[in-house]
Amino acid sequence: MKDHLTRTQLELFIQRKLKSDKLLEVDEHLAACEHCRTRLLALIPLDTLAGSILKENLEDPDSEALGCRVEINCKCKNSSEAPL
Repeated sequence: MKDHLTRTQLELFIQRKLKSDKLLEVDEHLAACEHCRTRLLALIPLDTLAGSILKENLEDPDSEALGCRVEINCKCKNSSEAPL
């Protein structure tokens, strides 16, 4: 794939609606093309990105410790205690 991906191709990639051969082509193009990766990220809704990040953190063995730190910091904002 020489040219940049179209908006439609990027949207279908996000929605996981590409056939396997096209999916592979788009995936390989995205791996090599910073311009298209940037456009792809601009099309992904923020809540989807946040959900992916949260899911990755939940699968991380240290995520429980992170969750505790976040909870403690939130509680400290509502009191005079210093956050960790």
